[in-house]
Amino acid sequence: MRARRSFALASFLAIAVAIPTTAHAADKTGSEGQAKTVEVLSPSADAYVKYHGRLFVTAGKSTVEYRWGGTSCGSRTLSADMIQVLVESIRQDGEVNIAPRYQNGQGSAKCLVGFSLRNNNKRGRVSKPPT
Repeated sequence: MRARRSFALASFLAIAVAIPTTAHAADKTGSEGQAKTVEVLSPSADAYVKYHGRLFVTAGKSTVEYRWGGTSCGSRTLSADMIQVLVESIRQDGEVNIAPRYQNGQGSAKCLVGFSLRNNNKRGRVSKPPT
């Protein structure tokens, strides 16, 4: 009987401790803007330990940095396909807006965990991809 109470108390405490952590790690949406720079590092780069890549988004007069991987963002990484989509959004020359989704990382780092893209072409035409 005492073992059951101890197990129940331990389970309750584990759940109680996990709840604030889960709520803290909720995704946030950054300001929609233009993706201006994508930086992707190889494991041999000096800064790779800090981050595996960065995205700079300009909205109005401010530019915000979003990172992925490394000590800044831990397990928050992007797939190669997601990185390719970011690169393609820059090639669209202002016709695509990005709304980054992020989680707080180490220090003041914003860790990119996803994004939404929106056609910004005023004429409603979708640009043809480069050939």
